[in-house]
Amino acid sequence: MQKKLFEGVRWEVSSSGTLKEPGKSSAIVKVVKDGREVHEAAEGVGPVDALFNALFKVTKAIYPKAHDVQIIDYRVSYEDGCGKGAAGKVRVNIKLKRNGTEGHYTEVSENILEASFQALVKGFCRLL
Repeated sequence: MQKKLFEGVRWEVSSSGTLKEPGKSSAIVKVVKDGREVHEAAEGVGPVDALFNALFKVTKAIYPKAHDVQIIDYRVSYEDGCGKGAAGKVRVNIKLKRNGTEGHYTEVSENILEASFQALVKGFCRLL
């Protein structure tokens, strides 16, 4: 059974860039733990990296032993949406590592960021 790290979770992501310079992403993750709201913001090289960094920071604020969680691999595949094209679902597979223990976490959604964040949360819950 997966342990529950938080009672509530909310995330936001923003990305911007130009044709001449690499894009930048930022994320905010808000959680509720024991009636206390904790939120953190972080930047990343892309939206998933920013989400990971913000989740890492907010988790570490509540669970100090979270300091050594790492993304080892990240893959996305398209689930045929029965002719839905870009509105079809994606499958996100994330491999995380902590203290030599690795795990693969998968989520499916029509929203790639939603699937990514849910897989990250699942991984954090199982590794901590």
